[in-house]
Amino acid sequence: MEILFPFVDHYAESQREKITEKIFYTFQRNCVEFYNLLLRLNPSDDYWDYWEKVETIPPTTLNKSSCRDFVKHRFIYSDSNKDTVNMVIEKGHWLEHFPDGTKSKLTFRWIDDCEFEIEFIESTNAVQRQFSKKGDTYRYQIIEKKEKYYLVSVELVGTNEYHLTYLFLL
Repeated sequence: MEILFPFVDHYAESQREKITEKIFYTFQRNCVEFYNLLLRLNPSDDYWDYWEKVETIPPTTLNKSSCRDFVKHRFIYSDSNKDTVNMVIEKGHWLEHFPDGTKSKLTFRWIDDCEFEIEFIESTNAVQRQFSKKGDTYRYQIIEKKEKYYLVSVELVGTNEYHLTYLFLL
């Protein structure tokens, strides 16, 4: 902090909050130590109930046909602001709709029977725009399907950091 605040103070007051947010989300995304610090500082945060950091990706319990049914559903999930995000896959795109009316658009493509990648294109959501940049790729593996959700693993490609999360069926 002794470096951050003097750095930000060099900018006009109207820009400081935006710059600080950009730094926060960039560190959260790219710095394992910072991400782990957030987990330690906010251990009771409900958001973390839906995201579990794992060392390796568990094997899928599904076959190719079951995994390919994934794209036939609409989903909701909890984002880092604890907002409920609506998500659908249509015409090769992963489309997210946030409660404030903003949207994100990513490309969707299968890379294996139960594995796919999404690539960030654009977002009108302030947090998503700060966290992801055009071309960021996220690799998902579908682990299992239950009555009300899919369990998936997620990796920001290139980080070797894996998380399990839930995509709840609408």
